[in-house]
Amino acid sequence: AASRLSQQIRARTVTKVYRALVSGRPAASEGLLVHYVEVRPDGRAVLHDGPAPDRKEARLRYRVLRAGATSLLEVRLETGRKHQIRMQLSRLGHPIVGDARYGSAAPFLPEAIGLVAWRLVVTHPTEADRRVELTMPDALLPATMRVPDA
Repeated sequence: AASRLSQQIRARTVTKVYRALVSGRPAASEGLLVHYVEVRPDGRAVLHDGPAPDRKEARLRYRVLRAGATSLLEVRLETGRKHQIRMQLSRLGHPIVGDARYGSAAPFLPEAIGLVAWRLVVTHPTEADRRVELTMPDALLPATMRVPDA
């Protein structure tokens, strides 16, 4: 089962949905971010605006769930690059709360940043015609990362 799930991740057939608590209020209520990631020999990932042979495309979509001094975003990865969400949201001007490495001055929780893999959707490892959705219960999320009932 583990190898089948790993294959789904490599094939990018897993739907990954994150919640990110960011500083500030994004100008657009939703958007598509496209950048290019270069991983340097020292392992450091660097974000660029344009393509090059040594860069891989990084695409994500976001939607604002709650806006304010800090905003809660739903983030859907279309690619999976090292530190992609952290770098792209920082480039947008809204670093993840608690993520000092990418520009946040605001604290979150000790030893944590305001980013969580909130939902995963995979094909069942032994029943190919069945999709399985795994969602983190709101009770396990910090209060700042919950969406109030409408």
